[in-house]
Amino acid sequence: MAPKILSVLIAFLSIAAFMGAGCGDFSVYGTNPTADAGAGGDVSVGSVVNLDGSASEVGDVDLATYSWSFNTRPVGSSAAITDEDTAEATATFTPDIVGTYGIRLTVTDINDKSDSATVTYTAHQGPDADTDNTDCENAAVGEPITLDGSASTDDGEIVTWEWIFSDIPTESAAEITDDDLEEPTATFTPDVCGDYVIELTVTDDDEFTGTDTLTCSISCNPTADAGAGGEIAVDEEVLLDGSASSDGDGTIVSWAWDFFELPEGSSAVIIDEDTEEPTATFTPDLSGAYVVELTVTDDDDFQGSTTVTYTAGSPVAEADVSGIHLIGEIAILRSTSYDNGGAIVAWNWTFESSPSAEDPIIENADQDVAYFIPDACGDHIVNLTVTDNDGLTDSTTVTYNVLCNPVAVGEATGSHVVDEVAILISTSSDSDGEIKGWDWAFESTPSVIDPEIGNADQDVAYFTPDVCGNYFVKLTVTDDDELTGSTTVKYNVCVPDADAGAGGMVVVGEQVFCDGSASTDGDGDLLSWVWDFSDKPAGSTAAITDADIGEPTAFFTPDLAGDYVVALTVTDNEGYQDTETAAYMAVIFPVADAGDDRSIFGLTATLDGSDSYDDGTIVTWEWEIVSTPISGSAEITDEDPSEPTATFLADTCGNYEFRLTVTDDLGLQDTDRVTYTMGPCSAL
Repeated sequence: MAPKILSVLIAFLSIAAFMGAGCGDFSVYGTNPTADAGAGGDVSVGSVVNLDGSASEVGDVDLATYSWSFNTRPVGSSAAITDEDTAEATATFTPDIVGTYGIRLTVTDINDKSDSATVTYTAHQGPDADTDNTDCENAAVGEPITLDGSASTDDGEIVTWEWIFSDIPTESAAEITDDDLEEPTATFTPDVCGDYVIELTVTDDDEFTGTDTLTCSISCNPTADAGAGGEIAVDEEVLLDGSASSDGDGTIVSWAWDFFELPEGSSAVIIDEDTEEPTATFTPDLSGAYVVELTVTDDDDFQGSTTVTYTAGSPVAEADVSGIHLIGEIAILRSTSYDNGGAIVAWNWTFESSPSAEDPIIENADQDVAYFIPDACGDHIVNLTVTDNDGLTDSTTVTYNVLCNPVAVGEATGSHVVDEVAILISTSSDSDGEIKGWDWAFESTPSVIDPEIGNADQDVAYFTPDVCGNYFVKLTVTDDDELTGSTTVKYNVCVPDADAGAGGMVVVGEQVFCDGSASTDGDGDLLSWVWDFSDKPAGSTAAITDADIGEPTAFFTPDLAGDYVVALTVTDNEGYQDTETAAYMAVIFPVADAGDDRSIFGLTATLDGSDSYDDGTIVTWEWEIVSTPISGSAEITDEDPSEPTATFLADTCGNYEFRLTVTDDLGLQDTDRVTYTMGPCSAL
């Protein structure tokens, strides 16, 4: 009996287990689900990310629900889970700012048993795909269209451009051709009317991607072309010509002309119109605008329209300018403008551009003949606007070129000793031509009779001094426009030649070093040096310091802004002297003020450098980021270098340091730093 009892007991327990599967704590066959949210990785801001939980396991139970949610996302992000269906294992999201996105997938089976898994995506600023250079506005069936992604940008380098159709008309068999991934362009030819939606995906050297979508709408309507229009004369017949109209998928069968707008009181009519021909005529009877509409119809009974404007009786501005094209000589401006059917009653001459620091004054600028006197060489572009008795206007420009005199530059070299040859060298130039002639001549010499200058008509000449002293030689050069320029060269023989240095820009309050060590003496005598001011700003008490008659150097410290002219007199042991000056312009640097360090409690704040100052004018304020919190980033926006303020956008709490650089109207600069502390984090 024992074996039978045991068998019955086992059967009973099995039945009980089976019946209890749907009651109490018993479950249907199967194990708990296991969630798998995918691998994650690097993605691009603005690109759709596909979430895939299909690798999750639900044991022996086929039915399950999938729920996606954000675990973490960057401060300021408004990204959302999209395309989510709880019965499907997939969804999407689009990262909207740079940062880390943690996403949780929860899988639940029909017994309400669940499991969760997380996946992390790091969003980077990928390339910016841009199809704007593609022109398909007037595309027609059968005409190739060049797809152009060359306007796409990246902070690194774009390495591939991929073009695909995302939608085309139902009957179209168009294909994208000439699509080399390493080139930004491709081609397709629309074969039927309708919308062609093309997607460009660019990939950069970090393998991040960006996309842009372009829609080319190919019209089935014919394209009307009524011609260019323009200026016409009252009472003269005008030919209307629509023969340039076209139809991409058929033939134009009729042309219909009509007035869209006429001058008030006009009774003009369109004549010689045959709808089967593209031309017609009309004759304007009054001054004003005649707007004519052309409507074309093709063999599919589709239509297209356009308008063309003819202006009757409007003025036509024409002008010329004459003169001898030299600085300081009058340039005459003459209007040769005319009016179709009316009269010109007003003229207005203005400079569009000139090479002068300030445009010359145009005399009689409201007359048909005007003039000006140029003060600089180069192109002077003058605009003429004329007005007729109907109040209509027209404009034109004339260019008057003022010739540039050559710039004479010469030097004298040699041993500076009596009876030793001195070499005269011209390094002259001409900005709008070339030097054609040279003339070397003495202005003054210490000789009883001036020495002879050899090769006096060449760019390199020479002479032999016969006594000690300073020889002043004038060089006159002539260019290919017969214009001249002159300079004087000094050559010292047996006598000193003072050299006070180059001068230049210096700073108020900072010591200036004066150096006369480049001074020389023709026969090598010992020199003494004496420094003094020949000019300085009114009210200045600056003085020459550390001056020793036996040393070539000295110092001074400018105490006021302005011009300081320092004179150096050198004397040799024979009593010969020479004096030269050096000019220094003392300036005050601008002072940059980036504001006080402060705390902020939002994602944006204003940078303000308006307390910066200068003795002249500050012309630019430039802000830059010096440092941000670890793992944080910041972006300066709304920055205009001509304004002292800007805005910055931050993404996490911590310290953000910025540098302000100000530049004044002399090009002098100063910098200042400011720190903004974002927090507390719990408030964001």
